[in-house]
Amino acid sequence: MNRSETQSKIAPALVKGLGTLMNPPMRGTNPHFKSKFAALADILDSTRGHLKNCGLVVMQDSSGSVLIMHESGEWVEFPGMPLTPSKSDPQGHVAALTYARRAYLTAALGICGDPDDDGNSASSSGGAAQNTTPCVNAPTGQQGGSDDMSTKNQQSCIYAKAKGLYPSDDMFGGFKRWMKAEWGTDHTGKLTMAQAKEVIDKLVYFEEHPE
Repeated sequence: MNRSETQSKIAPALVKGLGTLMNPPMRGTNPHFKSKFAALADILDSTRGHLKNCGLVVMQDSSGSVLIMHESGEWVEFPGMPLTPSKSDPQGHVAALTYARRAYLTAALGICGDPDDDGNSASSSGGAAQNTTPCVNAPTGQQGGSDDMSTKNQQSCIYAKAKGLYPSDDMFGGFKRWMKAEWGTDHTGKLTMAQAKEVIDKLVYFEEHPE
């Protein structure tokens, strides 16, 4: 965290402003994971007026960094970090920036805009996989019956594609919850070969049809 040399004016304003902020309404819906979240517009609408009454204003740059400025000229800054978009096109970059702004803004203001996630959902028994992992839904010559378990290649493919689409812990946690709701497990090694194929097909669809 960076800050101005003096803090005598902004400190009491922050105590008053941030100490009484309420969590924003979670009216946004992620159709993939059937989960709710606070949209950036709702976060800004629910906090801007309250902060203004305390002599504070919030600004963000293209990395999502949060600068809280006081009317006295004193300030505090919470550095952000650009997120890698799942798609390298204008829509993908805007989506990544919007997510970064939401995440860093709520963190800086001490409020919550997403369902809680303990971070453990970001782990995978298969280990980190590269996005270049080829996706083969069944070994050559093997069709896979309803009881055959998913292959290592399928497991790696699911992990690589999911991490490419949902790079942050919260987003990947949402993917794991969605997978468990749809297929009864969030562990790729416990999917059947047919189930793993369905997951991969869904992820391919999400890649080709970004929101």
